[in-house]
Amino acid sequence: MDEYRARKFGQSFKIWRSAFGYINEQIGGYLSSNMYTWYARSGRGKSVVVMVEALEAAIQGATVLVWALEMSTFEWMARAYSYLSAKAGVVTAQIDGVDYEAGFDNKAMLMGRLPEEYEQGLAEFLRTLNETIAGRIILRAVDDENFSDRSIRQLEADIAEYEADVVVVDPIYYMDYEANTSKTTGGDAAATSKKLRLLAGRTKTVLHVITQADENPSEKGDDGVREMKPPKRAEIKKTKAVLEDAANTFGIDTLAHEGRGIIELGKGRNGGEDARVEIVYLPNFGIVREVTRGDGGGQFVSGF
Repeated sequence: MDEYRARKFGQSFKIWRSAFGYINEQIGGYLSSNMYTWYARSGRGKSVVVMVEALEAAIQGATVLVWALEMSTFEWMARAYSYLSAKAGVVTAQIDGVDYEAGFDNKAMLMGRLPEEYEQGLAEFLRTLNETIAGRIILRAVDDENFSDRSIRQLEADIAEYEADVVVVDPIYYMDYEANTSKTTGGDAAATSKKLRLLAGRTKTVLHVITQADENPSEKGDDGVREMKPPKRAEIKKTKAVLEDAANTFGIDTLAHEGRGIIELGKGRNGGEDARVEIVYLPNFGIVREVTRGDGGGQFVSGF
């Protein structure tokens, strides 16, 4: 009863709401002390979708620690600024004849080639950005000179130093794996997953872990056109332990050239299994949002 009352008054654990309303409906948001696993085939948007969830948690007031193990600092931040500016509707972009509230062009930012008027707009946007984000974002990226230890021990030290509420490991297979004491194939990855799960509980954080799914040679039909098929749990690559250790798993697939995608809940300890979230997916313009029923183009779903 003590624990029940503590939870009732928000004193024992925290819930960080997803950017996607249907995920909140299905699982109630992301609960502290839990690990959540995201997976997709290469190049299908898993890093972008999890970045959106991290940013939404920061908007709600969370201290978010991101281990970006295959992206540079500027690459991650350019994606983040594109998404956040799209939420603010800084520009209107016409894509395939449809007007969208959009953000700064991600590719143009990466190349340093924004038109002059957009450069000025970006500078102004960044001057006021902290006013719209109640929390903090701590980013450790692949090009950080002092970021050579990528062990669970270092991750725990970072969580303690920054008092993180939400943690992103992108991806798990670039971490320094634990020793394979079981002497089995994949035992090092499995041991790492298990310790990550225990770390989430010990530090009372929400831990988002990204991994890869096996390629599917049957994705394309007889006409050579690829269909959208979020990977199933059995297709998780590297180690199945990240499935077993997670409270929920999320399979992602996107067709970026068509501007759409799907997030499928593959495992739900507290419900939601096999639920699907349809999304508008135009990441170059910062547009990653749920398609709300009946409006054709979808609307941003606030993380509040």
